[in-house]
Amino acid sequence: MYDFDNTPYALTADEWSEIAALKAIQDMWGLDPRDPDALGHFRNTVYAAKFHFFSATPGYVGDLFILQADVLSDEGPVLLRRDAGKLKLILEP
Repeated sequence: MYDFDNTPYALTADEWSEIAALKAIQDMWGLDPRDPDALGHFRNTVYAAKFHFFSATPGYVGDLFILQADVLSDEGPVLLRRDAGKLKLILEP
């Protein structure tokens, strides 16, 4: 049986970089990958958590990332999951 763990975890530096490298994330947050300060700005203006996710239906097990901008509005969070080793956007505001 799977050891269920719904604890939120902090992102590692590599995970922040991997997320910020996604074109969709760059477009949403206006990140310029050529700007050496872009990653730091992104990390300081986004709430993020990682979960070791287990879904009984449809059976996904793996990393689930939830990102929320530092401004609360009627737009919801961004969700990403790992699919075949790569991050995939599954929900955007």
